[in-house]
Amino acid sequence: MQTTKFRERVEFINLIRTQTNTGSLQTAESTLAERWAYVKTKPGKRAEEGAKVVNKTVIEMWCRVDPSLKAGIGPETRVIWKDKYYTIEGYDIEDNRDLIYKFVLNGV
Repeated sequence: MQTTKFRERVEFINLIRTQTNTGSLQTAESTLAERWAYVKTKPGKRAEEGAKVVNKTVIEMWCRVDPSLKAGIGPETRVIWKDKYYTIEGYDIEDNRDLIYKFVLNGV
């Protein structure tokens, strides 16, 4: 993957959930990192949501991941791209020399 293709700005955030004294949950966001990325969308599978049939879109993203970002990625991590939130379905190292990872994202 050529880093010259990294033209999209993405933000990694962690959701922090805390319980108040009254028992309700509060959610806050903490920015983990901002990176330049290459993002590619492609049609996915058709799925049923209730009575509707919807087309799922698969979003693949490549970006540099340093050790601090890798350590911070967890189940509560979200990616913001074009003002939309995405969960990380999975990720794997694409180029070990340049620390480039490939992510597969799902819409929230």
